[in-house]
Amino acid sequence: RLVRPSPSGSPLPPSLPEERARDPLRLFAEQLLARQAAQRGAVAVARQHLADPAPRVVHALGPAHEDALAIEIYLAALEARTGQADTAAARLAAVEPAWRARAPTDPLRMVAENRLASIDDERGASTQAERRLRDVLEATLRAGGADSFAHARYMLELGAKLAGTRPMDALPALRRSTLWLDAALGPRNPYVGVARESLAYAQAALGRYDDALPVQRALVAAYVERFGVDDSRTVTARHNLGRLLFEVGRVDEASALLADLIRA
Repeated sequence: RLVRPSPSGSPLPPSLPEERARDPLRLFAEQLLARQAAQRGAVAVARQHLADPAPRVVHALGPAHEDALAIEIYLAALEARTGQADTAAARLAAVEPAWRARAPTDPLRMVAENRLASIDDERGASTQAERRLRDVLEATLRAGGADSFAHARYMLELGAKLAGTRPMDALPALRRSTLWLDAALGPRNPYVGVARESLAYAQAALGRYDDALPVQRALVAAYVERFGVDDSRTVTARHNLGRLLFEVGRVDEASALLADLIRA
């Protein structure tokens, strides 16, 4: 069985302008450390780097300020990834008036909407998660954001959530988001990787292994180049490639690949 990818990936906190906060040098350093930790998958460490300066930022700028709001939203995203869904949902609810007032294409609102949809899905409220994403997709279109990164990310989030249970419904969203993200960001971008893996997962769920195989091969090549063969994302992608090779009858190639994974 293929390992289902997570559409949300590792949330990376945005850089905050140095001149806007009290003690800006330390705040800037904490953010760099948080980004590096999140990229390594050390989510709990990343959360601590953001939690430390959060009270100072709120005190200096006010809770509705963009920089304070950014820290709260990304803290919630990190909390959700460490199994603290209730804490994350409460944090996002506390600042919801501020982020919901922003445009649907705004990066902060995008992270908040996608994270709440993920929390809904994890709680078993998949219908509510789908409704949330479809609503914000409509709002994005009304705002003229059809050709925007936010629209592609919402499409990816929706498609990835449907891939396991309704793969036929997932395919249009995943194809569109994969094409847009690949053209805009390049094949080595992590979002493109998640989109490709979600697309291959949905195709495999429909038994379309010949369609899924080239998508998965391209993903493995990009991950090996960007992250190296030992990274967990590369290992998962290679495992899924091995499963697809078995399904299309390329047993020798699949066996060699999976044996190499076991040795590693």
